[in-house]
Amino acid sequence: MKKLLQLLFGTLLFVLASCKTDVPAPYPLPQAHADKTLFVYMPWSAARNSNFGSLYQAFQRNISDMKTAIEADGGLYRNRLIIFISTSSSSAVMMEITYKNGVCHEDTLERYAAANLPELTTAGGIANVLGTMKSKAPANQYAMIIGCHGTGWLFSNGGRRVSTRYFGGSEPYTQTNIPTLAEAISRAGMHMQFIMFDDCYMSNIEVAYELRNVTSHLIGCASEVMAYGMPYHKMWRYLAQLSPDYQRIVNEFHNFYSTYSTPCGNIGITDCAVADEMAGVMKQINAAYTFNLADTLQVQKLDGYRNTIFYDMGDYVDKLCGGTALYTAFQSTLSRLVPYKSTTPSIYTNLGETPSRYISVTRFSGITISDPTVSSYESAFLNKTHTQWWQVTH
Repeated sequence: MKKLLQLLFGTLLFVLASCKTDVPAPYPLPQAHADKTLFVYMPWSAARNSNFGSLYQAFQRNISDMKTAIEADGGLYRNRLIIFISTSSSSAVMMEITYKNGVCHEDTLERYAAANLPELTTAGGIANVLGTMKSKAPANQYAMIIGCHGTGWLFSNGGRRVSTRYFGGSEPYTQTNIPTLAEAISRAGMHMQFIMFDDCYMSNIEVAYELRNVTSHLIGCASEVMAYGMPYHKMWRYLAQLSPDYQRIVNEFHNFYSTYSTPCGNIGITDCAVADEMAGVMKQINAAYTFNLADTLQVQKLDGYRNTIFYDMGDYVDKLCGGTALYTAFQSTLSRLVPYKSTTPSIYTNLGETPSRYISVTRFSGITISDPTVSSYESAFLNKTHTQWWQVTH
């Protein structure tokens, strides 16, 4: 009888212990492998010797919003949060956000100065930062959030922005090309659950195709996003889940920007596993149909450039081959490529190149394409042919 009671008591303790591991909050910081490490990467967003165009204060607000969400949720669960933020073009800090007794704390892991700061516009430099992050916070899976300015797939050439967000700063010295990012993640031996660009113009097929082998999902805005960036205090819990709730992420973004002081914003989430299939469909379409450049004005514009660079992909292909069997195949593939998306009725541009800062959106597929552009800005009409996307679809 005594042995039976001991057995029952031991079994009860086992069950209670087993149940406890399934309780969602709170948990002490994982000492070995976390379930997921979220890595927030915020490189310098201005020029080498200038603060002009810097988003540093906006980044600080983003971090504050993340902390607010973590505290509201009662902790990080079995996740870890590492942030790399540049404080100038030659200095940065890597820190971990931890949670204890209802409050978030910033624990410095690494300080960088000119002598030890990796070159963040090179694959080796970014891979170095990613490797440090992995060693500090090993996990079963990783996700990456990139905060900066952004100009989609365009190659670094010194474009400037002030109150909207490109991938880097306001001169080539602080700008990173997308193929460089892809190579860096590959060199670090990583595959991201998602890469979220908190930057302008990053939800485009050229970027998604370039990153298809290093991330499962791409989250980004097809147009400009306000300097405020992503509403992390609303979205965080859905990003941090082991399996992110992509629909809720889109919903929270839409709800926030629908009532923002400038009620403009769009977002798309791309399943990069479908990128190769889409490339195959577009290769067939491009072999069978030629776009009439006179029709470019009829395609939904999703940027603020005088000569459009970023067109809505769905609307472009509709104008190219709508009503055909290939278009039906394209629509089917597109629905799986970008299953989550949202836009406000208008988008905002701060470029000052269009008659109005507001552009009406009547067609939105969540992702852009630059195939029909004839823009000379940063030689887009020529450089588009140097992207992986162009080369496999033409």
